[in-house]
Amino acid sequence: MTVCQREIKNYRKTLILHQVQVKIKIVKLKKNVSGSQLT
Repeated sequence: MTVCQREIKNYRKTLILHQVQVKIKIVKLKKNVSGSQLT
């Protein structure tokens, strides 16, 4: 394992984590929007 490969792996991990967080935020936003429209 070279340093370069480890850097790339860490980078991909953080990218995936970031994508997951963004998806969760979007889902929460959609729920909030639909909830506020119902009331």
